[in-house]
Parts: sequence; structure tokens; C-alpha cells
Amino acid sequence: MYLAYNKSIADESSTKFGKKVDCLTTHSLAHDSIVKENNYNIDEITWRDIPDIVRYKTKLEIIDYIKEYSLSDKLSWSDFVQKHKLRPTIDINGTKLIKLMESGKIPLTHEYYLKMFHIALVNNDVYFDQLDLLMLDEAGDLNKVTLEIFKLLPAKLKIAVGDQYQNIYGFNHTVNCFDLLDDKQFSLTKSFRVSVDIAKSIENFCIKNIDKDMIFKGTDSSDELKTKAFICKTNLILVDEIVKSQKLNINYKLTRTVDSIFKLPIILSKLGFNKDIRNKQYKYLEKDINFFYQGVIDVYIKNNKISTISKKDYETLTNTLSDINYYNMLKYIKNKYKDNIKLSQALNIVIKNKKENIADLCKLAKKQEKKNETIECKYTICTAHSSKGLEFSNVFISDDLNDSVKSSIEHDGFSKEHKELLNLYYVACTRASIKLDNATQL
Repeated sequence: MYLAYNKSIADESSTKFGKKVDCLTTHSLAHDSIVKENNYNIDEITWRDIPDIVRYKTKLEIIDYIKEYSLSDKLSWSDFVQKHKLRPTIDINGTKLIKLMESGKIPLTHEYYLKMFHIALVNNDVYFDQLDLLMLDEAGDLNKVTLEIFKLLPAKLKIAVGDQYQNIYGFNHTVNCFDLLDDKQFSLTKSFRVSVDIAKSIENFCIKNIDKDMIFKGTDSSDELKTKAFICKTNLILVDEIVKSQKLNINYKLTRTVDSIFKLPIILSKLGFNKDIRNKQYKYLEKDINFFYQGVIDVYIKNNKISTISKKDYETLTNTLSDINYYNMLKYIKNKYKDNIKLSQALNIVIKNKKENIADLCKLAKKQEKKNETIECKYTICTAHSSKGLEFSNVFISDDLNDSVKSSIEHDGFSKEHKELLNLYYVACTRASIKLDNATQL
């Protein structure tokens, strides 16, 4: 069995390893044993799942801590609470939410069914025949719960492979698993994908910015340029490249589904005064939107000295002012939730591409997605995060990734975010086997 974090890596590996190797993600392994076996529903926990007596900021803390617990090596919520010395409010409400998930009264999160699988393995509630070989990929950047699952699955031989310099998911509570493994370890200093010239440039970048003792050697290749990837940092640039490719009638494929890329922008494109948001994960935005628009309406009525207004005229007025102030409302939301990276990126997509175009962009991308089922597409558009584990003959690094790395090197010092960004650049550049274009920071 071969275990990967990313589905696209598992799918690609299945074409190389052959029929005697099961290529899976850890999530799919856990899904079959926990979710499918017990008919659980899957969704995200939102602040609305927590009683109103709890403050909004505390609700967000509870959700974050449940995610962190789910991805930890702890076997009980109480042990996690004790280790982190969490407040009683977080402990009590976290316990309630976990019981509701386990009973099926609210959906399981993707992280929590991993934890349930971890606990089931410890308690021998799930059974696996002993494998001849168990392989774990990306071990330099995995959650502790994934490492525990790897250790608990029965196998005659286990091999974990990874690169500590590819640790780019710290926001998802990942660690360098090699620091936690006591078995024999071997250093891999030569890449059998990256050309000698590209490897030399990458090695120089790493010695200067990541690790002065870095050794990274490449391999000469006689292969032709068969595949190309456009690798960027943000979803905004990802969508820009999708739009550009569609206009030029260029076939492309994505490393994530179209639905996952456009789901939030489509929700945002339909926002308005007193409009219902059906997706419970973003239901909280209704209150902020109505607050913004009510302020706009009140100012309009005051400035125009309107003392009385009919219901019909009021509805016409609110609809008109909603349309006129739509993008100001988006900017208000963006400023209020500026620490929410996912929301900010989606807002940027809608602001740049205009709300009336979002649904059409999604439909066109879905047509391309469907087309890829019958044609072999050699051009991939992806973010640096979703490129991890993949390889291409030719890689083009987007300006947004170059600019953010340049800015970080010049100004950000040695924060955790700075280190992860440098690692992210290393990941993106090492996807290229023959040709690397526009990597201006190497």
C-alpha cells in the first residue's frame, strides 16, 4: 500500500506502481472504514453549531481546537484539553460537538473521521491484513495523526519518504515526521526528476535562504518537453490563468475540482440585502451584509430628507442601493475578515471578474473538466500548494509567487510564515524536470 496526502499524487502513482500496490490517500482509507461503514455525512463545523450563549470569537477558537485535536496524536479530547490547558467553555462545548458528530446528529469533519480511524486502529475496531510493504509519502509535512495511522497499520516493512524543506502546510498543523521517527534514516541528496542546471540554481537558492548545508543534485535527461504547468500562489491568479486559457481556446487541467475553486466565489456573487445564504459555513455573513446595507439605506433616506416611504418604494430603493453598493459591501467584508485568507482570495476573484461573470466562468471550466475525460491534456494550472508531489517537463512560475518570495526575503526576517513561503518556492521550482521559466528569485 502507498499512502499520499494529495489525491492527485495517489492517482498518478497508481499508473506507475501497477496492480499489486493500492495507492490511496490517508483520508480515503479512513473514509472507507469510518464514514462509508457507518453512513456518516461530511461537512464543516460552523459557529452556528455552537450555542448562542458562547461568544463568536470563542466559537471560532472551539472550531480551531477541535481541528487541531483531530490532527494530533492524542487519543482523547480530555487529554488534548489538559495538554493545552484549555478554558472550561472550550472544553465543555468541544465535548458536546464531538458527541454530536459521533452520534451522527451533525456531520463529521474531514479531520475528525481521521481521528476516529486513528482511535479505531488503537482499539482494534478495524482490521487490516498484514501488508508486505507500506509506503508513506510526504512524511516531511504530515499531521501527527497520519503518522500514528502509518505506525499502527500492520506491515512487514514500512518506508516513509519525504522532504523537510517541503513543509508548507503548517497552517494545517503539520510537522516534520522524521523528527518523530526512531528508525533508520537515509539522506536523499539527488533528484531523479530535476535537471542538473535547474538543480544547481535551486541548491544555490536553498543555501542562501533555507539551509546553508543543503545538497541538491540533479540528473541529465534526454526527454522531450511533453507537459507544462503554470504554478501560482493564489486562487486569484489561478482563475486569471483559467480565463486566459479559455479565451485562447487552450486545453488545460486543474489539480483541484472546478467546484472547489468556484464554490465560494459563486456564493459571494449572490450576496445582497436580506438575501438568504444557504451554505451554513458562510451563513454568518448575512448579519454583516445587512448591517452594511442598512447603513447605506439610512444615509440615503437622511440625505434625501425622506420621512415616509411606501413598502414598494422601499423595496425598489433597497434593490437599487444594493446593486450600486455591491462592490463596496464586498470590500467591507474583506476588511472585516482580512485574516481569513480563503475568504479574501474568493472576494478578490469576484471583485476582479465581476459578479455576473462568475457562474459563466465556472460553467466553462466544468466543460473543460468534462472534456479532459476524453482527451490527454498536457497543460496544468495549479497553485504551488496543490502542485506538491507532481512533476512536469516545463514549469512557469507566476509573478505573484515570485513577488511574494522577493518581498519576504527583503522584509520578513525568519518568521514561521517566511520559512514556509521559501519552502513553497522550493516546492514549485522542483516540479520542473527539464525547463523552468520565470523563476526570478533563483
